[in-house]
Amino acid sequence: MRRGKSGQPPVLGIVSGYLTQAAKFRSRLNTWQRLNPSGRRRRSESREAMAAVIQFLIAREFQLDSRRCARRKVDYHQAIDCDLMARQISDTPAWRGRPPISTARIRAVLRDFKQCGYLKLSHQQRTQRTTGEWIASPKVITLTKTFFLELGGKKLWRKIAREGRARVDRLVTRFQRAGADPVQQLQGYFRLSRILSPRQARERPPDRPVPAT
Repeated sequence: MRRGKSGQPPVLGIVSGYLTQAAKFRSRLNTWQRLNPSGRRRRSESREAMAAVIQFLIAREFQLDSRRCARRKVDYHQAIDCDLMARQISDTPAWRGRPPISTARIRAVLRDFKQCGYLKLSHQQRTQRTTGEWIASPKVITLTKTFFLELGGKKLWRKIAREGRARVDRLVTRFQRAGADPVQQLQGYFRLSRILSPRQARERPPDRPVPAT
């Protein structure tokens, strides 16, 4: 987590700290801790991988206004895929000295979190190029109220919800100052009409200039 004036909101540091606790102890995320089909308690490697994946999403991708792990761009949302997550997590100082984390392990964390009701995944969009090749966009991850409640209780959830509402209010103020309809602009801001991975975003034509208001 980045600290200071240009860093993440303090509430996300609290989330990261609770995830570290969940990797060491079993008093948080009880549904996930008990999900192991074998009936055994989760091994430390599984708990550490879970914390690494979700902490990465919280630090790099999570948006408090939508609770999505996707960044709103001019006319699309940019969402990270598992291959890029695996490379970037493996390169972090916290993971250094261990074997690279695999995409299979990341997908297992996301699958288990979805089964526990901790996250939702958007429908995967597919588009066909003129060459006939089909290109699949990444699924957008949305962290649910259930996740925050099991991680830190009602107090944490209230902080997340309050910060999210404050950010939406700031968006409304920005749209109003620009003379735009806040309701229409918010619908466009949150609508998942187009999803691209970072690589797909780099390969697309430059964004059209935004008309002056």
